[in-house]
Amino acid sequence: MPDLHGTLPPAEDDPRSSRRGKVLHPFDRDEERGEKWRARNKSLTAIWPFVLGLILAMVAPVLRGLLSGVSQWAAWFAFPLVFLVERPEFGLRWDLGGNLPQIVLFLQFPLEGLWATLNLRLRGSMSFAFAPLVFLHLVGAFVLFLLVQART
Repeated sequence: MPDLHGTLPPAEDDPRSSRRGKVLHPFDRDEERGEKWRARNKSLTAIWPFVLGLILAMVAPVLRGLLSGVSQWAAWFAFPLVFLVERPEFGLRWDLGGNLPQIVLFLQFPLEGLWATLNLRLRGSMSFAFAPLVFLHLVGAFVLFLLVQART
């Protein structure tokens, strides 16, 4: 009788009770439990660029002094925003009582770390997170190079 269409299945064969509470997804497998754990804790593990940015902000004045002594290009690449703020062509040096370069020096790395953290959460790829930052530093160093060449 269960072969006929429109009849009720036997009581011991209730398919709804056996699947209750289980949602099947295309990637559900027992060996991928670690991936589910990593996906849940991805927001916790992706915060390391921001923490690294805070640590670099604490040592930024020392790092700037070291890089300025080694090479002008190294300092330009590491701190392009600071050197751009100091340039007289932009007229920003004396804003905030002359402390704007110092403020940018301490804010640059935490803001870049926050940007990388958000990009890691969005895509999860290291290249996607850090490529815009490298590009920003290269463009900043190139603009500084152009400004120095224009003044000479």
